[in-house]
Amino acid sequence: MHFDKLNFTHLCYDPEAGAFSAIAEIEEAGIGYAYPVHLKTVPSADFAFIAQGLAREAASRHRHAPARRMRLRRVMVPAHESARPVPPRAGTLQPRPTGAAPAA
Repeated sequence: MHFDKLNFTHLCYDPEAGAFSAIAEIEEAGIGYAYPVHLKTVPSADFAFIAQGLAREAASRHRHAPARRMRLRRVMVPAHESARPVPPRAGTLQPRPTGAAPAA
């Protein structure tokens, strides 16, 4: 199976499971998909072996999705939208100015 792009994010080793885990981000035909992937191996394994194993699992998850609509789509947010601050909701705690007395 051919992808336009395959990246791994949040790569870590879980000693309890004895496995590496990551989020595989696949781009195909301009659409982004994300899948959690795992590879059981020792922490001292060669990086090429780890990358190949995680890539095989990502390809398998992507290929065997029951239908295209069941694939995990990654939402693409424009850069100018992601930099916009989120307004606080009513009733949330706001930081007090330094030195201010607590409200009674």
